[in-house]
Amino acid sequence: MNVVKVVIPVLLATLIMGYVLLRFIAPIVAPPLFTGQNLITRNPSEVVGLTATVPVITSDRYDGLGMTRGSFYQVPAGKNLILVHIEGIPVKSAGAERIEIGYSDATVSNDVSAPAGYVAVYNTSVEVDGSGVEHDSIWVVIPSGKYPVVYLTGDGAIQVTGVLVNE
Repeated sequence: MNVVKVVIPVLLATLIMGYVLLRFIAPIVAPPLFTGQNLITRNPSEVVGLTATVPVITSDRYDGLGMTRGSFYQVPAGKNLILVHIEGIPVKSAGAERIEIGYSDATVSNDVSAPAGYVAVYNTSVEVDGSGVEHDSIWVVIPSGKYPVVYLTGDGAIQVTGVLVNE
């Protein structure tokens, strides 16, 4: 009989505490997840969308990526940028086009020469069929302090989506 008097209040208190924890405290400690383009984050300010610095990158040229046209994005100190999605609009109507993504120590804007300290980390070919937008899931890590760079073998426009993570 004494066991029942002790066990039932303890179980009831545990259930109430569990409910309070899940209902009121968990949402404060762990905000909801934001998902999209193969990335998951609890902080939407960590999502980064970048575009080429010029409206159309000329064939066989390097171009930096920025938040807006004409700007250059540098990965903040203590963070890595993981690019997870690429989208492009090729100007040519057919044939293979090579897309290369990397990072550098310096900015570049639609230039035939690679920027200082350029390192290529992603390279693919897409078969352009003239239908418009080409896109793909990718996993490219751009280290802290570096500038993301894209290289195209044909004229086109490029946009990428990524998420900032701690080093």
